[in-house]
Amino acid sequence: MQRTDTNWFHRIASISAKNFIATASHWSDRFRAPRIARAAARSVREGRGGRNRVSRLRLFRLAAPHRRALCHSLFRHRSPMATARPGPAHERRHAFVIVGAAIATEVRRRNRLAGRRSGCLARDGSRQGLCAGQTPRIGFAGESRSAAEEADALIRTSEELATAGTIGRIALRALYAEFACAPKPGLVTPADSGSHEDMDADTFMRSLFSLRHYFSAVASAGMRGASFRELQRLGIAAEARMFCATRGVNTHCGAIFTLGLICAATGWLHGRRIKCSARNLGETVRRSWGEAILESVPTAASHGLEAAWRYGAGGARAEAMLGFPTVREVGLPALRSALDAGCDRNRASVHVLFHLVGVLEDTNLLYRGKREGLRFARESAARFLARGSVHQANWREEASRIHREFVERDLSPGGSADLLAATLLVHELETRAA
Repeated sequence: MQRTDTNWFHRIASISAKNFIATASHWSDRFRAPRIARAAARSVREGRGGRNRVSRLRLFRLAAPHRRALCHSLFRHRSPMATARPGPAHERRHAFVIVGAAIATEVRRRNRLAGRRSGCLARDGSRQGLCAGQTPRIGFAGESRSAAEEADALIRTSEELATAGTIGRIALRALYAEFACAPKPGLVTPADSGSHEDMDADTFMRSLFSLRHYFSAVASAGMRGASFRELQRLGIAAEARMFCATRGVNTHCGAIFTLGLICAATGWLHGRRIKCSARNLGETVRRSWGEAILESVPTAASHGLEAAWRYGAGGARAEAMLGFPTVREVGLPALRSALDAGCDRNRASVHVLFHLVGVLEDTNLLYRGKREGLRFARESAARFLARGSVHQANWREEASRIHREFVERDLSPGGSADLLAATLLVHELETRAA
């Protein structure tokens, strides 16, 4: 996100108390945290001598659960009165500009007080404050920060939260695009359950909804340079929410691991102002967490881990340790070629999936069909690609026929589906960074 100057901070702070109170009162009952608006209005109404004046620290604490919405409003609206009209598109944004204005108002108040005390003696007996040409400084107890520094810190926090939220939404859309892609051999789609008797489209949608905050959280952790242990804790918590939503059905454990690492790597790159590319993402995962992934002990058994142990396959852990080479060398080239040929997103996704099934040692296929099942899946994918893939006239009928064959053999390439979602995610991140 492009850096923003700090002038907005002072412009918001300069609005009149009368307009501020009117705006806060208007919106106090129209958004999720009316306490914030009421506290903000009271802070201005009571003034610096008011007995019930709300401190800046208290105001920050009230606003903390809503920082994601606050950061969007601060960048999109320079004035709290700019969009003062009801409606779902403006209510939350406008309401949180009120919070930003209240914070800025408190900063201005403390600066004024610092200026009035400028005649006080410092410890060495000299004069200090504005009269001595110094910048008035404010902050919490034990801190010394100028208004500009305070604004700059708020901007940085807002940028991080906005970016983490964007990364999370892109990841969730990639997962939904993988689910909606059809026809897919043996996998769940909105049309049928494929080879899975324990899940359907409704199960997948509940699972997706349970993960709506996880990818943003792991991206934010990546910005801070979190260790793999911290990322693992976030993943375990996300798995618990998923199992609660699906009533014990494993729908997205592999995606939580794979896409979670990619989101964390994206946050790491953004925090250091490094371009987000497939190569940089893979190298970040490999260098930052690859060794920890190798040394970590799986927290719970899964079908993929059982197949990896039994057949010596690398699985998702090996793919992550190596920086997702299958995504970079197989998935992304296949996706770009399909899109360049004029395919829509669904056809391009089917094309990518068959490429992945044809080369990946999918532990899900190994668990369900052993070596014979994996061999059949690879041969079916190779035949489909050799006949023209999604560029042939009857590609949909051919893909549906392969899907029925997978269902008859109880095969489901879940690992390939996870890498399809990872491919879609990386492609979107690269497109936005270009």
